[in-house]
Amino acid sequence: GLIVGSAIVRRLAEAGVRIMVAGGNTSEYHALSRTERLEALRTVVAAVGERATVVAGVGASPAEVADEARAARDAGAVALMVHTPAHPFLTPAGWLASRRSYAGDTRTGAC
Repeated sequence: GLIVGSAIVRRLAEAGVRIMVAGGNTSEYHALSRTERLEALRTVVAAVGERATVVAGVGASPAEVADEARAARDAGAVALMVHTPAHPFLTPAGWLASRRSYAGDTRTGAC
């Protein structure tokens, strides 16, 4: 679990990896609950200390992005990977509106 993950992340940081992503969109993000994603992020932040930049994946739904982003910042993430919501009826205007809804409210870098 997270103890093993912590050891792996620590070894990566010691080996010189300078950017760690917790909650990337091609792996664990959608399989974990919001609580589990935040716990994983905190584990990564604690394991790397000042040795690496921590990026947090956020964006389970447009309604949750701003709250997730604030929680990620408070947990120690310095940048965000904002996932596109999985929604078959999301229009380009809706996508832009979802991004604007949190853009000025998170005080972290977003990609």
